[in-house]
Amino acid sequence: MVQLQSKLVDGFGRIGRKLRISITDRCNMRCVYCMPNSNTEWIEQNNILTYDEIVKLATILARLGIEKIRVTGGEPLVRPKVEDLIKTLSNIDEIKAISMTTNGLLLRDKVMQLRDAGLSSINVSLDTFKEDRFKAITGIRGLNKVMNAIRVADDAGLKIKINTVIMRGWNDDEIADFARFARFTGYTVRFIEFMPLDGSGIWEPNLVVTKNETINRISKVVKDLVRVDNNNSSEPATLYSFVDGIGTL
Repeated sequence: MVQLQSKLVDGFGRIGRKLRISITDRCNMRCVYCMPNSNTEWIEQNNILTYDEIVKLATILARLGIEKIRVTGGEPLVRPKVEDLIKTLSNIDEIKAISMTTNGLLLRDKVMQLRDAGLSSINVSLDTFKEDRFKAITGIRGLNKVMNAIRVADDAGLKIKINTVIMRGWNDDEIADFARFARFTGYTVRFIEFMPLDGSGIWEPNLVVTKNETINRISKVVKDLVRVDNNNSSEPATLYSFVDGIGTL
């Protein structure tokens, strides 16, 4: 019998605490920075992990130190009965929190089921507050559905973060609007760099808006930002707050 190590430790001595599980490659949007409109070859359904297999894997990793699970996709809510998976994962003794990344399109009708199953937080992908621009970026009309879903999730007590991919000439003129949104709502807004992973092949270096440019725009138009020390070196993002302490980016 092979003896497993007691914890998942990397070369820097950091213990793995978080697990991301992609439960589907399918999505009901066609965002220009992510998925092409045509020639998409989906993974055969019999080749993806079943819910039972996901739970088995998560249980093993929880015994090795995993405490938090994020369910992702594709769009996780297009997979049937995802709330059943959330409930089973939440029953694993070592798991302290379960979150989900979603585009929000199908979220409203699932909010209560997901919360009652054990979901504690969501990251909603939202790149614009303008309906026509929303369609240009995502390929569909659905901004109102997403905004309504965010409000319902908030009312249900879920912790909310907003993921915003900034692309020059597409939505960079809304950077300040998203900063104000963070201040007004209390949601953390996460600005994500446009990376050359787009299936549509539109990426160019000049479309990338840098962190420094983003900070300078917000500081000039909204209010000065200060870096927040979150005392967690495993976090992939750098947190900033406004000098008055209202709003997190």
